[in-house]
Amino acid sequence: MPMNIVIQEKRRELGLTQEQLAQYLGVSTPAVSKWEKGITCPDIAILPSLARLLKIDLNTLFCFHEELTQQELSDFCNLLKVTAEESGVAAAFDRAEEMMRSYPNNESLMLNVTLSLDGMLQLSDLSDSERTNLFSKTEAWYRHLSESGESMTRNVANYMLVNRYIDRGDLEQAQDVLDSMPDRNTVIEDYADKLMLQVKIYMKQDRAADAAKELEQALLTGINKVQMYLLKLADAELAAGEPDKSKHIAQVHQDMVKLFELWECSAFAAALSLAMEFKDKEQILPLLQGILRTAQEPWDMSVTCLYHRIAGTEKKAVDKAMTSALLHSVAQYAEYDFLRDDPRFQNILEECNQILTRDFQSIEA
Repeated sequence: MPMNIVIQEKRRELGLTQEQLAQYLGVSTPAVSKWEKGITCPDIAILPSLARLLKIDLNTLFCFHEELTQQELSDFCNLLKVTAEESGVAAAFDRAEEMMRSYPNNESLMLNVTLSLDGMLQLSDLSDSERTNLFSKTEAWYRHLSESGESMTRNVANYMLVNRYIDRGDLEQAQDVLDSMPDRNTVIEDYADKLMLQVKIYMKQDRAADAAKELEQALLTGINKVQMYLLKLADAELAAGEPDKSKHIAQVHQDMVKLFELWECSAFAAALSLAMEFKDKEQILPLLQGILRTAQEPWDMSVTCLYHRIAGTEKKAVDKAMTSALLHSVAQYAEYDFLRDDPRFQNILEECNQILTRDFQSIEA
């Protein structure tokens, strides 16, 4: 039964008019009318008084049922906030525990309530002993939720526990919980970033170099994604009839390669794709020459500031494979056929073939 119907029926059962209810609560009669029509809801601050006046509890007023809606959860968390402001954080905990006893199997309720109360504790002016006592309650609830069968609930709880353990210096326990978490959690990716927790542990352990290495790898992974998005976005804008936007995106991509110390050869990709679409020889040929020049210079990550800790021989092997694939496409793909009569392109092809032959001979040796 919706809240507006509960208010209307309970008011009538008590023989109260809308005017009387409004007078008791210190609101206007039109406000009560809007509540009962479902146009608006009572202010969260007067809900306890409204429930007492109607001789019902908040569960009945909120129409709580076994599966609470997100709005009901949000309303209750707001009520906890009002309770904390008016009667103190401890009173909010009491009200929360009463609600959780009424719905012992509702993990969404427990998670939302625990997160809300945790935030209140951070801002409270309680004594150290009072805060420690209440923190122990939220920690116990997080531990309970960490065994949930629902992945989002479990991972949010584990995220909060890892932070709790780090803050009090229990790094071994923090690492154990962190190791149990998935590397990526798309549901709460922004909320519970496993990498940031690992970095936080490393910094507490005076392992700054390990933290930097983890961050370098994450940065490179993220930047490679951004490169891919920019290339696809340039293609999409071009297909949508926006060549100027596509050209701008290609320039952004080229600037990004330099800014983030990436392999110079990759800087030409977006611009080349755009020039190929228009079969612009005067743009294509210099770009191909740039690719040819830079493709022979494998990316040396060890001299960069952003990736020097993750530099390794395996990257050079990847670069060589990418270079071979790129040069092979220039030499063989039909999309370059309109260039094959141009002497400049023939020179480029000759260089491509020389490089491919040299690479093949080095592999054979």
